Amino acid sequence: MNENEIQMVEQETASGEKKKGSFTGLIRKIADKGHQIMTEKADKSKNEAYLKRLEKYNPVYAAELESGEFYMPNMLFIEDDSKRREADVLEEAIGWRTKEKGAEVFHLFEDMVEQMGFVFLPNLQCNAFYYVDCFDKSKFLRVDCVFAIVRDEKLAELKHIACCLGAKKCTIEMAESHTNVQNMKNEGKFKFIKGSEERSKQKTEQNFGKLVVEFEGSKNPTRPTLKWFAHDQNVINLIDARCSGVNGVKNERVELYGAMSSAMSQKTACEIDTAIIKTGGKAKMESQAIAENESKLIYSIEF
Repeated sequence: MNENEIQMVEQETASGEKKKGSFTGLIRKIADKGHQIMTEKADKSKNEAYLKRLEKYNPVYAAELESGEFYMPNMLFIEDDSKRREADVLEEAIGWRTKEKGAEVFHLFEDMVEQMGFVFLPNLQCNAFYYVDCFDKSKFLRVDCVFAIVRDEKLAELKHIACCLGAKKCTIEMAESHTNVQNMKNEGKFKFIKGSEERSKQKTEQNFGKLVVEFEGSKNPTRPTLKWFAHDQNVINLIDARCSGVNGVKNERVELYGAMSSAMSQKTACEIDTAIIKTGGKAKMESQAIAENESKLIYSIEF
């Protein structure tokens, strides 16, 4: 084989190797591009799943709380710390928000309570609902105790009024009115009464407690600090009459109606019931709100 023939063979071999290398490079590029596309799809799918978890749990983090832009719902539910294991989006959260038919609830992890600086009355319990004190946003009352706490506060305030006004004796009688509506019975089933259909309504009043307090009495009355009765004209008139120093009142009897100083509206009570039912509890807040509205305190005071 002469020199020219050898050069031709070498050129053909080099050309073949070049074509083979180009083909291999193309295959490698296609594989790399496919890997890139698959990685991007996996990342996108991962991000979408993460966003779905964020949307589902609606977590709240400390940074959002510290920013001052976080709106704290009026209702809290104290969650066990183990709930954090349900989703990665909850691991660093202080809690999360839910909303059901107008009832917004902040689910607060128990180990974050101290950090929030809230006061819980009568005590702190895990897996319990709390509602904000309408006079102090840093206090939350356990919902099953709200009306009992408010009743005790009202009684304490009335005793405080009597003491400040220099009374010798005050008597507080507690009464509730109950309205019972009986509907017609049709084929073994009760139905709502509409139009001209008949129904019977019975209203009964029942005393359920009496409190009597005696003092030494004083001729130097001072104006008491009011909370629940700050806008009750009967109480305001009593205080003005006693503190005026002109023709001072010797005794007074007033009726203080629950509707004038209610712990919460019936609508709010219904929203709380909705949240409680969702967790498997029993709804009774609305019935208690109605009972409070129909209650009254008979306040008698002697000087």
